[in-house]
Amino acid sequence: MTISKIPVWLDCDPGHDDTVALLLALHHPSIDLIGVSTTHGNASLKNTTHNALSMMSVFNRDPNRKVPVYAGCISPLTRQPNYAPGIHGANGLGGIELPEPTQTTENEFGDEEAFLDALYEATKKYKGQLALVPVGPLTNAARLFRKYPDARENIKVLSIMGGGYNIGNIGDGAEFNIYDDATAANEIFTDPILAPKTVLVPLDVTHTVICTDEIQDRILEGGSPLRVMLKDLMTFFADTYKKQQTQFALGSPVHDPVAVYVLLEEYGIDNVGIKAQKYAMSVIEQGPQEGKILFTPDENGSKVVFGINVPKFWDDLLAALAKADKQ
Repeated sequence: MTISKIPVWLDCDPGHDDTVALLLALHHPSIDLIGVSTTHGNASLKNTTHNALSMMSVFNRDPNRKVPVYAGCISPLTRQPNYAPGIHGANGLGGIELPEPTQTTENEFGDEEAFLDALYEATKKYKGQLALVPVGPLTNAARLFRKYPDARENIKVLSIMGGGYNIGNIGDGAEFNIYDDATAANEIFTDPILAPKTVLVPLDVTHTVICTDEIQDRILEGGSPLRVMLKDLMTFFADTYKKQQTQFALGSPVHDPVAVYVLLEEYGIDNVGIKAQKYAMSVIEQGPQEGKILFTPDENGSKVVFGINVPKFWDDLLAALAKADKQ
């Protein structure tokens, strides 16, 4: 069944590219962002939650529209969290002075159970339709499915930004989101109910989605405060990437919004040029290759995305920015 608007719950750890994912989810005409949750990841949960609330205040200025934000899990399932200050700055959103949020979280900070209950209720309300989109470590999703196993049946698509087939960015062939909670990732990837619903958006595709100087100029067109802020964010992101990884001389990759964007094709709404293959996946949980995904070709497995129509992605994202700018 094709639906006109995709109900999406975005689970994120803002993060510069998380911010772009939030913008796209809020303002693409075919996406209905029904909830946002935060996790440890690019920064501490306290910082990622504050960042999400700040960006929600900037991107959603419609007084008649409220998207609930929940603070999720403070640490991985089995160990202490890792953060990414070298890429995202100490607070997770380096490069700008964050505005004060105009909304608060629906749950008390640290009340993970209230968050999990709310997400579960959303899976029931949108049973068979909901897209859960984790773009940080997978702790929140794993906790949901542990507490409410039937939530696995309720969701339609689990679109994950993480991992790499031929590319890694931490350790020996791992990627940060998967590495940061390898136990959670392995539980999800090896679950027979979730595997065929899972779409993995790895570094192999996100490293083709580069915010070049030309794209930054298009972001800045008109020079509104929103556009200046987003341009400053992406400039900081590009500069840190250039310092950390020399192959990004042309600009930074924007990973997380791709996991939102591919939903348009998954739900039959638009052709976004997905090139993908099916794999059974598992994750190495310990040792020098902790967080590395093992891929086995399997037609009944998860969809791993290796390509999208990048020019169309930028056109659609900039259209969402224009919509946000007109609020």
